[in-house]
Amino acid sequence: MTGFLIRLTIGILLLIHGFVHWQITTGWGTQAVAHSRVLDAMGLSATTVVGLGNILWGTALLAFVLAGLVIMMGTDGWQPLAIDACVVSLVVIALFWSPAMAFGALVDLGVLMAVLGLRWPTRSVLGP
Repeated sequence: MTGFLIRLTIGILLLIHGFVHWQITTGWGTQAVAHSRVLDAMGLSATTVVGLGNILWGTALLAFVLAGLVIMMGTDGWQPLAIDACVVSLVVIALFWSPAMAFGALVDLGVLMAVLGLRWPTRSVLGP
């Protein structure tokens, strides 16, 4: 597989994962998971909790989309965006845990393992 196809594949997967966050964000206030035991225990109002959820999901969405676009353009800098997106996503998943979010958490952990743990993909794999 050529570097271009690898960049394109990774970029598309990051975009898809980002747009899953979009799906969550657009219906967030109406979903039962727009509730956080952690934030509720802090005494935050329901409106504040939903607003914070929107900000966090939206931040993860933007970072995943930017990371996907940057890698598809063949420029450096996508890894920090992907790492940030995964960390924000994992934080919001922890705050608003629902079993339906388990797959997303696994995807986030997989991206972190690939980029940080395995240092993959290397520049030589991605090509010019």
